[in-house]
Amino acid sequence: QGKILGWDAAGTVEQVGADVKGYKVGDEVYYAGDVTKPGSDAEFQLVDERIVGKKPKSVGFAEAAGFPLVSLTAWELLFDSLKVKEGEGSGDAILIVGAAGGGGVMV
Repeated sequence: QGKILGWDAAGTVEQVGADVKGYKVGDEVYYAGDVTKPGSDAEFQLVDERIVGKKPKSVGFAEAAGFPLVSLTAWELLFDSLKVKEGEGSGDAILIVGAAGGGGVMV
């Protein structure tokens, strides 16, 4: 059986489960996908509310869909790999060689 591709996504909530508390039908959302589920190239996607955020009103769906994975990559680099602590490093600089892609832009 084939796999539906796609990772980052943005869209409008069409339906919610009985236990969903943070979202309602009509909410505009964005999220990074889940490798255990069909990808965001599907017409509809079932998504765990814990990995969803409300789409900022100031950006369109295309811009919002380009944000999740690159921002997670930057977060993991800074806080998981380099162990930067919140509030530390004010005024300091960091050089990340080879970070010309989306993740580098976010750092």
